Amino acid sequence: MVPAPDLHLVTPRLALWHTYDSSSKTELFSTAAIDDAGRILVVDPIPLADQPRRALLRLGTVQAIAVTNANHWRAAAQFSADFNAPVFAQASPEPEISGPIEQAGHLKKLFAGLAAIPIDGAAPGEIALHFPQDGGTLIVGDSVIHFDPYGLALLPKKYCTNQQAMRRSLRRLLAPKSRRIFFAHGLPILNQAMSRLENLLNNE
Repeated sequence: MVPAPDLHLVTPRLALWHTYDSSSKTELFSTAAIDDAGRILVVDPIPLADQPRRALLRLGTVQAIAVTNANHWRAAAQFSADFNAPVFAQASPEPEISGPIEQAGHLKKLFAGLAAIPIDGAAPGEIALHFPQDGGTLIVGDSVIHFDPYGLALLPKKYCTNQQAMRRSLRRLLAPKSRRIFFAHGLPILNQAMSRLENLLNNE
């Protein structure tokens, strides 16, 4: 996988980077969430080139890695080893992960207010993460995507374990207050994210 050449600071607490993956023929996105103490949670990491990696470390200290489903181990082993940071996931680990995998729900012990929300019916081990700060932010894995030619869309049925169950689970994301959504596949929605997600779920 080609390392991402740039880091984009979207808000003072949220950064992203992305690169095209020729093996899956899609654009992959990673998110970093930074709390008030400068602790960084990296979600679904993909490799970073040297300059954006240094830019990430200027934002704080990497404290944890989160993996949103079984298909998103990506560079989690590399990030965990490089930063001596634990990995949190609901998915079964890959052999490259040498250390223990902690349950995603335990992330709240490191990041106040963070919630890991299970999404049934998508990829195995699918979760979404919710940060309440700054109006609320959701970070989703594969269950919802946001890139051409689909726009904002549900994960196509052929990639789901049970799309109907996934659609029902996604309604859990409407309860916490969220201004924005970040994606593992696609650019973030930074305003009125919940109304757009609700419209998607009501019209699918």
